[in-house]
Amino acid sequence: MTQASSLEEVRAALLQRRKELATRTQRVGFDLARGNEPLVQDFSDQAIQTQNDATLEAIGTAAVTEITAIDHALLRLAQGDYGICENCDAPIDAERLRIVPYATTCGNCRTLRE
Repeated sequence: MTQASSLEEVRAALLQRRKELATRTQRVGFDLARGNEPLVQDFSDQAIQTQNDATLEAIGTAAVTEITAIDHALLRLAQGDYGICENCDAPIDAERLRIVPYATTCGNCRTLRE
């Protein structure tokens, strides 16, 4: 496999993941707008529904954060910077990119940030 085909596979995988996350954020928004289930009249049931809203909001926020990271990775792919640490310009380990394809730092710089 050539590097170009490998990068195209990464791009395709990132776009697929982005599509999945965009669908998730739409569903979360629909659910939070009570598109499926209006707020019930019973106060205790309302408390459960609003507690569920907090979980939905967290899921939505995580999805948006990941979409932003994916968009950044796609930009880096287009610019030819994908796989290069934004901090020290060292190559990012292939295994790290396999696990986190939108990683922007090498393992050493990631450790320093934590």
